[in-house]
Amino acid sequence: PGPGETASHEGTASHEETGPARTASPAGSASRARSRSPQPGPEQRNSAAPPWVMARIRYAEESLAFDKRLGEYLAEREAVVAEYRKMANAAWKAAREQHPRSLDVFGDTSKYKAGVVGTSRQALQQVLRGGNLRELVALLYEGISSDFVPMMLGGREQQPPEITEERPSRRQRGTHAEFERRAKEILARPDLDAGQKRTAVEELERSVTIGTRPQDARPPLSEAERRFAVNEHGLTWLPATSLYDLAMSADFQQRSEASGGLVATGTAGSTYRFMLHAARMREQWGVDLDLGLIRAGMLAVSLTVDHHTFHEVMRGAQLALNDVPGHDPALDYTDNWGRYWNIHPFGEQELRENVARDGRFPDEHARSLLDELEGRSLPPARTGTGLPHRPAPARPIHTRPATTGLNRPRPRSQPQPQSQPQSQPRPQAPDRTVAHRTNPLDAPATGPGSSPGVGTLQDVTSDEAERHREGLLDALYG
Repeated sequence: PGPGETASHEGTASHEETGPARTASPAGSASRARSRSPQPGPEQRNSAAPPWVMARIRYAEESLAFDKRLGEYLAEREAVVAEYRKMANAAWKAAREQHPRSLDVFGDTSKYKAGVVGTSRQALQQVLRGGNLRELVALLYEGISSDFVPMMLGGREQQPPEITEERPSRRQRGTHAEFERRAKEILARPDLDAGQKRTAVEELERSVTIGTRPQDARPPLSEAERRFAVNEHGLTWLPATSLYDLAMSADFQQRSEASGGLVATGTAGSTYRFMLHAARMREQWGVDLDLGLIRAGMLAVSLTVDHHTFHEVMRGAQLALNDVPGHDPALDYTDNWGRYWNIHPFGEQELRENVARDGRFPDEHARSLLDELEGRSLPPARTGTGLPHRPAPARPIHTRPATTGLNRPRPRSQPQPQSQPQSQPRPQAPDRTVAHRTNPLDAPATGPGSSPGVGTLQDVTSDEAERHREGLLDALYG
């Protein structure tokens, strides 16, 4: 379940506590008073939760931590920054040749947008030469979202039907609606001058702008960014998670909950567009872009600016990859409880050492807690990279640096000349596809038709699901 759903629970509780009293006989009232048990607090409720619920809570907690750490790690990876600089310069070069008077479309002056540096040619050229990842993504975002870059690549693409069907479930958050209402009231007050109105609105903005302190931004803020993004109250960026949330009844929310994916604002449509147009640049302009590094850049910015979750970015990227013939299958998103194991081109060991807490992925943390709560003996400490439920030979750990082996489309086989003698068959490349990882939070399946070491999804009642949601919200928000 995604963050931002506490309001409905709090609203329900408030309504129950303050609703109109009903007339009843004293005996009936006493009977109800005697039978009504006090509402347990979060700690009591969690302590009574079954082990599988506690394991899911742990998985969600570790996923949130992994998302944050991954975003910060990728934001300053030189290979990712270099790939975005290459992509931004390619778009700028094409625009300078075809539309030299429209280069300011790559810039913006909104203080609410992360990475903007203005619209002057000098400021934008400085981003191309030495800007950080956030500035490069912002430059490209303006060019792509305005359809300026897509039109140079043959026209605007159609939105995937999966995203089109999902968008009606996206709702404006109540906190942002309240901010807009109160800001309009302040601006309409005749007793305040322009300076007082600006000060009052800036103070009110803290209810919706990002909570990150300017000194904690990753990558560090440039001087060009500071001129737009910092005031006396802090950063002025407005993350998507402050604008929108997704209804719990949404199909995407339900499917994501079943597979363990965190949901905040829905599938990342901007990631879909970036990936698709990077592939177009590669095909039409001959720009040698690594789609894995382009995806990594979208992860970095989306996670550090609170626009999307890892699951939402990876899903948006996968929709684009589905439209790229011959893409590297190592890039395909594994949408299950083992989703964090494969973030190509970054190897498993690299993620363990630099991102995962205590060197373990979220599903491993959850499985460990489940074993502990159910009294199962813990497996022996690993001496390699393989797991008891996932043999090491199933997928070798990538040891090559991320900057080598670009994710180009797989070359088509060329027919051999008839005059050449038949050669010995070449050894097949190792299978880099990632096996589907079932829910690691359940007991192993047994009985006819079951496979050793493979778990099955656990059926739960609606009441159990609701208790799970409450426990999760308590754990995340208190």
